[in-house]
Amino acid sequence: MSKKTNREKQTLVLRRTQAFRKEQKKKQVLKAIQEIIKHSQPLTFKNIATVAGCSVSYLYKWDDIKAYIHELQQHKETTLNQIKEPIDKYQPHSFKDLYQIAKDKICNLDSEIKELKRQNEILRGHVAEIYEIRDENKRLLELLKDYKSKY
Repeated sequence: MSKKTNREKQTLVLRRTQAFRKEQKKKQVLKAIQEIIKHSQPLTFKNIATVAGCSVSYLYKWDDIKAYIHELQQHKETTLNQIKEPIDKYQPHSFKDLYQIAKDKICNLDSEIKELKRQNEILRGHVAEIYEIRDENKRLLELLKDYKSKY
């Protein structure tokens, strides 16, 4: 009987120690997460494991810790995605800068207009060729009908 009670006592002590160590390691992990967030480092399992002094597999082993880390990562991603660019973008204020920008824009638009006119002339030539080919096709069809009717 005494052996059985000793084993039960030892088992009880081991379980308490295990629970205490688990709780202590959990506190270490949570403290490590806070440190990483405080120092604006990436919130990865590897970084957390390094700071907490445990293995990455340990973090994945405990579902509550793993879920908490994923939740923090998701929260961090959503807050990063919500940041928008400021509405007021940099714009020059001096008249000289505005004039130069407008002048450059006009030059670019003029060169674009010239290029479009050149392409337009090329396309007009193609359209004229198509009409000539259509007329030639009609003439040849009439000629073919005449030959068929004669023979």
